[in-house]
Amino acid sequence: MPLSEKQSEIVNAPDGNILVKASAGSGKTRVITERIKHLYLSGRVKRKILAITFTNKAAKEMEERLENIRETGERFFINTFHGFCKYALENHGKMIGLSGMPHIFEEEADRRDKKRNNFLIKVSNFISQVKREIISDTEIKERTNEEQVLLYRTYQDILDSQNAMDFDDIILFAYNLFIEYPSVASLYSRSFQYIFIDEAQDMNNAQYKLLLAFTKGFHNNIMLLFNKSFESGK
Repeated sequence: MPLSEKQSEIVNAPDGNILVKASAGSGKTRVITERIKHLYLSGRVKRKILAITFTNKAAKEMEERLENIRETGERFFINTFHGFCKYALENHGKMIGLSGMPHIFEEEADRRDKKRNNFLIKVSNFISQVKREIISDTEIKERTNEEQVLLYRTYQDILDSQNAMDFDDIILFAYNLFIEYPSVASLYSRSFQYIFIDEAQDMNNAQYKLLLAFTKGFHNNIMLLFNKSFESGK
């Protein structure tokens, strides 16, 4: 099926930051992959392309659509926010005190099991909120009671004692890495010539701040795709 006029306009747009607002089922993923193909085949890609999705399924779909392009493994990094952050921590985590990549509580049942014996199940939503909004220690005390603060710190102590982190920590640790070491943030920004964020409306505060941390002041080729009315802007 050929691209629509609006889709073709986005795919063939000149370099620069691009905001795309599109309704569900309008072909946002196809627009991303077709633009990546266009950029690559036109010879404009001199470094790498970063494409961030919110599910492994969506990332796999993009990879399959691009599998006929040479050097996809070298030129394209297609993954979730967590996958990108894990990659950054595996390569530079030592700079923020990680001796190796900690165990990650990947399954919700795994996380609940660690929380259950310490009554942390009662504040699991609060724990996620603290990390996803990057709430400071001072703000934590102002926004909650002492019991929740104690349970939050106990939960973090459990993770530390087992050399572990949860899914929210992956984003938070990578954000801290980029903030504490701007040279590392600059390294990743320079590595990726073009950046695509699919379903950008789903970014939480931590993910948005992470994006700013390694692109602000360095990057001007970011495409954000929102699940709204279909239009493009710059």
